[in-house]
Amino acid sequence: MIRAYAPPPDWSEDTIALAGDEAHHLVRVLRARVGDTVEVVDGEGRRAWGALERVERRGATVRAHRVETDPAPSDLGLIVALLKGDRNEEIIEKAVETGIARVWGVQCERSIVRLDPGREATRLERWRRTAIEALKQCGRARLPELRLFDSVAELAASRAADEVWILGALLPEARPLREVAETVSRSGARRVSALIGPEGDFTPEEYRILLEAGARPASFGPWVLRADTAALFAAGALALFFPSR
Repeated sequence: MIRAYAPPPDWSEDTIALAGDEAHHLVRVLRARVGDTVEVVDGEGRRAWGALERVERRGATVRAHRVETDPAPSDLGLIVALLKGDRNEEIIEKAVETGIARVWGVQCERSIVRLDPGREATRLERWRRTAIEALKQCGRARLPELRLFDSVAELAASRAADEVWILGALLPEARPLREVAETVSRSGARRVSALIGPEGDFTPEEYRILLEAGARPASFGPWVLRADTAALFAAGALALFFPSR
């Protein structure tokens, strides 16, 4: 199936406009031709099936024949420290594939990557493009919420009252992830997020802030995982223990 993405403003009653990179990818990379069937998603749960009706120099138009809205997924989040290289983008890609609804990044004291003032929007746009490509690849219709936080303290202040945080922790009091997840699941919590620290782990002060905010420390096993490995492990665990209800 040929898939494309178009944000809600580009949808009308029965036509969908594809512009810029999306039109180029559809026509030049996927080699779609007028008359071909195309599935289009808007990132907010809506998907349409239609025919490629027109190709122009700077865009393309799809004539929608059928439109549906996907049910809302489980309200699952992944909160990950800023990591070096492309690791955060790789995590976002896999989070989309596993049905995560929110992917937040946080700058920690031991993060190697530092947020440059005024560059948050650029980083978030890069993450958004990664999420869109993953969306089209896996067939989902909803983009995750993407946010950045300057510190763990700022992150803790943002926690919703009904949100449960499962904290991947290298702490003596951390309970096995299965035990923590099953306890949270039995509680009926509907908004659950996993927190993953940086390569050098959270500092004692950051642990204090997160624990005081109600985070529940969980062990991911007897070995010390790389931060990106821990994030993917957590995403899979959330999908397993908290499937869409």
